[in-house]
Amino acid sequence: MGQIKDKTKLMQLNDADISSFYENGILFFPGLLDPNDIMQLRAELDEILDLDRPEILREKHSNRVRCAFAPHTYSKNYYQLMQHPSIVGPVRQLLGGDIYLHQFSINPKAAFVGEAWGWHQDYATWQIENKIAHPELINVGVFLDEVTEFNGPLFFILGSHKQGVIRPEIDAESTSYVLLGVDNNAITNLSRDHGLFSPKGPPGSVWMFHSNLVHASNANLSATRRALCTICYNRVDNLPKEHPRAEWEAHSDFTPIL
Repeated sequence: MGQIKDKTKLMQLNDADISSFYENGILFFPGLLDPNDIMQLRAELDEILDLDRPEILREKHSNRVRCAFAPHTYSKNYYQLMQHPSIVGPVRQLLGGDIYLHQFSINPKAAFVGEAWGWHQDYATWQIENKIAHPELINVGVFLDEVTEFNGPLFFILGSHKQGVIRPEIDAESTSYVLLGVDNNAITNLSRDHGLFSPKGPPGSVWMFHSNLVHASNANLSATRRALCTICYNRVDNLPKEHPRAEWEAHSDFTPIL
C-alpha cells in the first residue's frame, strides 16, 4: 500500500485538472491505484462487513451492511489507504493547505438489496450539525469493485457546487441513514442547467468531489456488489465548532495527514 514518506512523493494535479475541478466540482481517475493494493483491501472487506460494531450500519429493508464507518481505526490497510500519496497530494492541492480526516466509510451496496441514496449535498449536514464554517472539504471515492451502469453507480450534477448550500430537507424515511436531501424541484432545475456525470470503471478508480456537489445513487438490482470507500478530508483551519455526532461519523483528531 502506498504511504507518504515525504511531500515530494505526493501525486500532483496539473492546471487542467484543477480548472476542471473548480468548473465541474469533480475529478475522476480510472484505475488510479495499484491493483495489488486494492486486492489487499478487498481481501479484508468480507471480514469487516461481518463485524458487529456500532460503526457498521445496516440497510433498512435487509440485514446487509449499508455503511461501515471508520475502518481505518480497526484495519491497517484502510488506515494506509487514508494516507495514500495519490489521494492526499491532490486533496492538499485543491484545498490549498494541510488536511485532516473528517470521515471515512465503506459503502458496499450489496447485490440485489443495496439501497439508494437520495439527492443530497454532504456539506449541508456538516454545516448544520458540526458548524463547519466553509465547504473546504473534499470527498474521495475509491472503487473496491468494478462500478458499472447496473450496480448502483453515483450520479453527480456537474457544477452544482457553485450554488452553495441548497435548502436541505430531512429524509428520515427512505433508508436507514438519515439524510439532509435536496428536493425534487431543485434537482429538476439543476438538471436542466447542468450535465449529469456517473463515473464507472475498474477497481482502483478514484473520484474526488467538492462537498457541495449534489449527488445520489440508485439501488443495486444487479447480481454484482458495488463496494467503494468514501474518504472525506477537511482543512485544518476549518474545524468543526460542535461535535454532536459520534466520533466514527465526524472525527475529532485534527492532526494533519503527512
